[in-house]
This record gives sequence, structure tokens and C-alpha cells, in this order.
Amino acid sequence: MERGKLEDGDVVSLAPHTEVHEVAGRLVAVGPGGIVGLEGVDADGLRATLREVDGRRSVGEIVASLASHYAESDVRALLEELEGV
Repeated sequence: MERGKLEDGDVVSLAPHTEVHEVAGRLVAVGPGGIVGLEGVDADGLRATLREVDGRRSVGEIVASLASHYAESDVRALLEELEGV
């Protein structure tokens, strides 16, 4: 599945039943859209991001809410990886 760049106004959500697992020291998201390895994120960063992904908040809102703890580019990259999972 080809994933594109997310814009600030895009609203992101996860498919129902998406699960995140640690496999051989790596985090992976498994959902109806497939399996994706989540690079450059630790479990705490992933949990913080997933709490913000509620199907109502835009990419810009999520990035802003996490800006004090995580780099904008890291949050955007994670959201782009999770899109469609």
C-alpha cells in the first residue's frame, strides 16, 4: 500500500482492531490494511501518539500537542507510517 505525505489539516485514525506488538525488539502495527514496522519510535512515544489519534484531531493538532516532547518530523513520520494500517 502506498502511503502519502499528510497535510496539517488531514484527520488521522486507526482502523478498528489495529494492534501494536513488539517483535524481536521492534514495534510493529498490525491492522486490516497490513503490517508496518514503526521505525525510530520507542514504546512511550508510540503510546503518546496513539492517545492523540482519535479520528477527530488533525495532523497539525497532533503534532502541536506532542511538540514539547517529540520532534515534529518524528511525529509526522510516525503518523504517515500508521496511516492505512
